[in-house]
Amino acid sequence: MGYRLGGDRTGEPAMRSVMVISTTYPDRATAEDRSRRLVAAGVAACVQMEGPVASTYSWEGAIECAEEWCCRCKTSHRALAACIEAIQTSHPYSVPEITWSEVAAADSYVAWVEAVTRDDAAGKESDP
Repeated sequence: MGYRLGGDRTGEPAMRSVMVISTTYPDRATAEDRSRRLVAAGVAACVQMEGPVASTYSWEGAIECAEEWCCRCKTSHRALAACIEAIQTSHPYSVPEITWSEVAAADSYVAWVEAVTRDDAAGKESDP
């Protein structure tokens, strides 16, 4: 029996999913601090950090290169907006990378993510 995201009319079960938000920070200390805050606020179940990575981008008419730390935040569908808001309001960049996608996951992992994240209203804090 196969799984399909959202299920279908053939009777195959719906595959459950989590949301994964990607962002970058200028250094490890900032990435660690923001990761801990997101998890403590209950808007992310887990944040994985990777780095440093080399980023090349266009900014204000110039080609820039910088070392950054990538963070992948795992959250529930109901906590997605609160997690994005927490990243935006505490991010040191004026235009941070914030991308997200829905990712199929094992039922047990989805259940854990849902259990440790709060809904949008409960997850909002003044200083995530």
